[in-house]
Amino acid sequence: MQGDAKHKKENFIFFLGGYDLEMITIREILEENEQEYIDKNLKWGAKLSEYKDKLAELHHNEIPVLIELTLDIPAPKNATIIDHHNEKENKPSSLEQIAELLNVKLNRRQQLIAANDRGHISALKEICASENEIREIRKKDKDAQGVTEEDESLAKESIEENKRDVIGATIIKSLSDKFSPITDLMYGKTDRLLIYNDNSLLYIGYGKPKLVKKYEKIVDGHKAFYGGGKKGYFGMLIENNNEETMKKLVDEVIETLNKEENEKIYSYHIFLFPFKWKHWDVKNEETLKDKFKVEYFRGKLLADEPNKTKWERKQFSLDYYDQYNEYNYFYEYVREILYDLGENLKTKQTKDNDKLINHFEYKLPEDKTLFYNIKLCDSKSTIYNLEID
Repeated sequence: MQGDAKHKKENFIFFLGGYDLEMITIREILEENEQEYIDKNLKWGAKLSEYKDKLAELHHNEIPVLIELTLDIPAPKNATIIDHHNEKENKPSSLEQIAELLNVKLNRRQQLIAANDRGHISALKEICASENEIREIRKKDKDAQGVTEEDESLAKESIEENKRDVIGATIIKSLSDKFSPITDLMYGKTDRLLIYNDNSLLYIGYGKPKLVKKYEKIVDGHKAFYGGGKKGYFGMLIENNNEETMKKLVDEVIETLNKEENEKIYSYHIFLFPFKWKHWDVKNEETLKDKFKVEYFRGKLLADEPNKTKWERKQFSLDYYDQYNEYNYFYEYVREILYDLGENLKTKQTKDNDKLINHFEYKLPEDKTLFYNIKLCDSKSTIYNLEID
């Protein structure tokens, strides 16, 4: 019976799939634990039929463990399938499954590799990987995939020359068959990324389940793959195509992503992080008004040169109809405490609004994604990560 049942270690024969950093690490673990494996140095998208001859040589008491191999031929009845793509996308990474099968505890480096394979840079950040750790893991993964300096250079060129933004996604035509350098460079810059070349297509971001449903038959035919949950990835391999075929396919993918669901639920979460502040360089005998003077605080916050400070004052304005409706709902004396009013909205009654309330926003860096790392006071280890949108 195929599945994830545990067997005695000595009966396992491991069959390795396509090479990336995770597969190389799995091979290292197998060697460290003296496990027998067969490795044909396959590329990503490897098929079980590549091992057809070796499978025929198995003894009846040997249990094949098939690691990330496309089942283009029937698997042995007693095989254990290790994968976390397509219908198995909700399973742990293959590295974590192998560790569980062999009762092996992963070290920090191996945990980083598993997270990287499971969910790219976002998953690395979820386990609080440092910037250095992320750079190292991403470099090693791309090295394992055969990414060269030329591929890295072509990725930059692809973004500079072939990037276009449409409703629904950012589209990039890649000048290389290696997409990972582009996904790294574009991380945090868009939440819907579509990369393609002459023979393949990869989408990363929201709406992935729509593509899985749309191209279900292609997935069943082993010409498409997916994983990573709702904000995951979907890829297709295209044969006998031409430029016009690819253009139609890209347009079809974007159209599919933009189709509205029958029912769409929006959920807004506002996290309030209250804090106290006062001017510490004022004397104790000063009045309460002087200790908490808004003008003084504003001056300190914007003390840096305008082009260097990361704080920006955002005064309220009536630029959109919903703001107008909201503003008119409140009495004037209520507006004074709710809004940092622009000069054109101040009246005699609210002329001192500057001294009462100021609205500042922190400018997020365009090339990075920031997270709140939240740890509850009664939690020993769990850290909750909230991506700042």
